[in-house]
Amino acid sequence: MATTLFVGVDSLGDARMIDRNTIERIVRSAIDELIENDRYLLEMDAQEEAVSGRLAAYIDKSDSIAGPLRVTTEYNRHGDAIKQLLLPRLNRRNGDWSVRNVRPDIIVHEPGNDKNNLLVLEVKKPGQPLHFDRVKLEAYLSQLHYAYAAHVVLGIRSGSVVRKIIWI
Repeated sequence: MATTLFVGVDSLGDARMIDRNTIERIVRSAIDELIENDRYLLEMDAQEEAVSGRLAAYIDKSDSIAGPLRVTTEYNRHGDAIKQLLLPRLNRRNGDWSVRNVRPDIIVHEPGNDKNNLLVLEVKKPGQPLHFDRVKLEAYLSQLHYAYAAHVVLGIRSGSVVRKIIWI
């Protein structure tokens, strides 16, 4: 997908654009910083929210995240309403779908509108199931018009760091 979004202006007043290669670089760099500076979170098997919070802070440091964009964790708002997606019911295989309240682990967006819904990330530890989060990520792309979505799998397995980005 060759999506490019307007994300504000730089110091010279020129429009700033962000593409998939740039967003992939931002996420990889943020993961590198987290592993370098906050590896103890992975070694302690800290809660997903602690890891997501630090990862969001490193994403926010990117010079490419500018203008109206904000990096937010566990953000459950869509304008003034609660953020909701039409999703399949858990543990049901008969095709039942329902509207569910959601709060993505990390988003990069312009609060208050859908004009610049740039990135949504779901962070998981190695070995955790990804299927339902994949369905949610696909729904963020199609229903709330995020440009990019990915799973970030981070943790320690058998003494080694596991770091995986699975783009949707």
